[in-house]
Amino acid sequence: MTKYFPPKVFVTPGNLTRLFTVVITALAIPTLQAASEPQPFLQEFQLSSSGIPIRINAERKLRQLDDNRWQMSVEAKNLLGRVREVTLFSWSECTPQTTHYSYLRQGLGQKKEATLTLDRSRQRANSKNSNGTTRRYPIDDHTTDKLSQTLALQCMLQRGDQTLSIDVADERGRETLRYHIHGEENLTTPAGLFRTVKISRIREKTHGRQTWLWFAPDYDFALVKLVQEEDNQRHEMVIRSL
Repeated sequence: MTKYFPPKVFVTPGNLTRLFTVVITALAIPTLQAASEPQPFLQEFQLSSSGIPIRINAERKLRQLDDNRWQMSVEAKNLLGRVREVTLFSWSECTPQTTHYSYLRQGLGQKKEATLTLDRSRQRANSKNSNGTTRRYPIDDHTTDKLSQTLALQCMLQRGDQTLSIDVADERGRETLRYHIHGEENLTTPAGLFRTVKISRIREKTHGRQTWLWFAPDYDFALVKLVQEEDNQRHEMVIRSL
């Protein structure tokens, strides 16, 4: 695919943040086996943006710590900065039951951090960010974090769910995310040709952001592409190897 970059581009903390956010959100989708517990993995992706004349490589990793506890990490970095997110969770059916989540972003002289602890026994979430703001709010058995939420999404697609709805917690609060299934498409990526299922995030009509995702059913519904459009900018992420 031919990439076009405007002749004048101003890299600001704002558009760099959006670029990193796209890749982190998208890379939260690991490979599952038979809609059961997740399997360890290490994968690489590449993100490009119409608003930034650089490409960002990202790595995501999942490892099992013990019988029913996993750690997933995602890191995207280049010369301008980096973003790293880590989540700890146990697995229950199609829900990653998060116990701890952390976020770190550094770049262009700025640093932002956030932590989130989910107390499953008390069904309470506690968060804190680098500004010192703390929040507490209730959760339930199906609440997960924003890094792990697409793991639940992939599992739901694997088992044939037609309604995709996920309860997600972050440092600001709790939100229900909903997705629409569009159907199948054949898609060419740097990793090859894939038969995919295309879905999109359902948002309010007044919301300016649009997000589409493509999953490969022949590879346990692994994510192979994500596109996000907002403020006349297009961010595209594709898999490099699978």
